Amino acid sequence: MDIESIEQAAAAKLDADRNARISFIREIAQASVKYRAARENLTAAEAELGQLHRAARTHGWSDKDLKDFGIEPNPKNLGGRPRQKPERRAPNRDTNGNSVAGIEIPGRDEQ
Repeated sequence: MDIESIEQAAAAKLDADRNARISFIREIAQASVKYRAARENLTAAEAELGQLHRAARTHGWSDKDLKDFGIEPNPKNLGGRPRQKPERRAPNRDTNGNSVAGIEIPGRDEQ
């Protein structure tokens, strides 16, 4: 093999690799656009469904009625139980800095 043949073979390999990489990027870009459009469509559909669920409730339909008809539940009402505020713990020191739990804990000045 001469140098020109080697250069041509190397260039052909680089072109094939480059074309394969560009083809892959094209595919992933198309999938990304498709995903973004689907996500936007889902958001719009959820908003419309939620609005229509509220309208159905004002017209006297219950969530159970709608469910019995096979209508999807209101997407805004999904998610389980509402969060509750955590209970505040009593401090383990009184206003003078003394331990109130029966166990003496060194104060800030004693450490």
